[in-house]
Amino acid sequence: MVTTNDRGIRCSTLRTPDAAKYNKFHKEAERMARKATDTTEVKTRSIRIDDETQESFEALTQKYFGSKNECLKSLIQLYELEESKKTLPGIAADIDNFQMHLSVVKESYLHILQLNADAEQRVGEKFSLEIASMKKAIASLQASLEKASTDLSSYKDLYREQKTLADKRFDEISKTQSALYDKEKESLSSRQAF
Repeated sequence: MVTTNDRGIRCSTLRTPDAAKYNKFHKEAERMARKATDTTEVKTRSIRIDDETQESFEALTQKYFGSKNECLKSLIQLYELEESKKTLPGIAADIDNFQMHLSVVKESYLHILQLNADAEQRVGEKFSLEIASMKKAIASLQASLEKASTDLSSYKDLYREQKTLADKRFDEISKTQSALYDKEKESLSSRQAF
């Protein structure tokens, strides 16, 4: 029989000898799902435990969970799941099978996340190397530009000096040519006077 639960989700209820146990398990699973989606305020609590238990709990939290709250929630859910297996022995194998599938999905997801992180790291390293290479090329080009600018400045100075020297020589040649022209003119006029 298919019914709709209080959240509007279609679910099936069985009418078999184990139906009561199955329906109880189904309702328990829904309760656990609601618990998992609750956003309740986390408060600091103190509990009395020995040092060894505290160290084990801290190690478990650091290795597998983001916080102590998540660790405790997971332990409680695991306990509740094991208890539901005891109360519903007919579907314990189904629960184990479901957990195995969830584990495979989780491992696949974590593997994908690791591949993504590795790819991001490789891309980051590749771009870092390319950026470093481009920075070297830019520095080299800037050094070449500065050298070319310095060379251009020295060539301009040399050009100005050579132009000034050429202008002086041109003036000297013009004066000498003018003087020779005047002398030749004088010499021609004195020859004509004879």
